[in-house]
This record gives sequence, structure tokens and C-alpha cells, in this order.
Amino acid sequence: MTPEQFAALRQKYPKFNEPWSGEDIELLTQYTQEGMSLDEMSNRLQRSKKAVRMRQQAMGIYTPKPVARLWSAEDDQTLKSMYTDGVSFEEIAENLGRTVNSIVARLVRLRMPLFKAEG
Repeated sequence: MTPEQFAALRQKYPKFNEPWSGEDIELLTQYTQEGMSLDEMSNRLQRSKKAVRMRQQAMGIYTPKPVARLWSAEDDQTLKSMYTDGVSFEEIAENLGRTVNSIVARLVRLRMPLFKAEG
């Protein structure tokens, strides 16, 4: 990080890269219990949203959601069947509760042909 980048972050978040005080931790606990938004906590604590989440996680008061849900054999079978039947990516995604990008990526991983040969 360049000195300019550091200065910009300190200007935006005055407590950037400073240790958390006992008072800051008490406030974070209070704000979390009140259900305050991450944006508001970040503003009040003068720290980035990432710093707030990392501190909450270290304190055991926040657990991040899993990045991705694993694919089951049943999911794969449903995907293959719907895709083979010509169902749109959007409809498959909605049916399986996933994103269109996730559907396409899984089809590639399953080595399904994404483009039908013209004949």
C-alpha cells in the first residue's frame, strides 16, 4: 500500500489500522445486539465495513454465510435433466435456487455441451 492509499483510507476511516479500544468493542457489541446495519456501524466506529466484520467474527458475534452451497447428486441430475429438456438457464437457476453463473459453471464442470452443434 502506498502512503497515498494509506492516507486516503485514514481520511475515510479515521481509525483505520488502529487497535480496537475497549470502548470500541463495547460499542460494537451494543450495535450488533441492536441490529444496527453494517454501514451504520462502520460510520459510527470510523472503521471500514471489513474491519467491523472481522472484529465481530473474532468476537464470535458474526458468522459469515458459506460462500457456496455444495451440489448434491440430486441437484446434478435435476440440472442435467432440465438442461437436456431445453429449459432456460434462468428457469434452472430459479428452480435450483442458484445463480445463472453457477448453473453455467456446473454444466461446464459436468462436461455438458453448452452449445448445440448446427446440422
